[in-house]
Amino acid sequence: MDYSTSINSISSDARETVLPERDEVLIELDRLDRAGNTLRRREADDLLKQGLVHYYDRELPKALTFLKQAQAIYWELGDPEGSQKALTKLGLACYGLGDYGAAIDYSQRALVWAENWAIRPLSFACSAPWAMPTVT
Repeated sequence: MDYSTSINSISSDARETVLPERDEVLIELDRLDRAGNTLRRREADDLLKQGLVHYYDRELPKALTFLKQAQAIYWELGDPEGSQKALTKLGLACYGLGDYGAAIDYSQRALVWAENWAIRPLSFACSAPWAMPTVT
């Protein structure tokens, strides 16, 4: 059987129905993009949780590594709440390490996110007691 003849004998209208409509393709691409973002957000959430575990275990250098990775993904996704959470915890971890300049920088960035996106700033009540500033 000569397949080229068979394909050529099919009308152009019939051949066009093999491919999905443009709108269908765009809808599917959007769905896949959202699914990918969901996976990335889940990855960022997991990194944030790992960072918090190390933070509460006083493994602050390890906490910084995970928190920075989480914050980068939240930033990439444009997730204001995730970014604000990661930045807040990065500030507290830097404070615990005695890197006060970085602590201030991360904390100010977290407040900017909170102000710009009307997010309630995280309170110090959720931080480890040893990392809280002392008032004398």
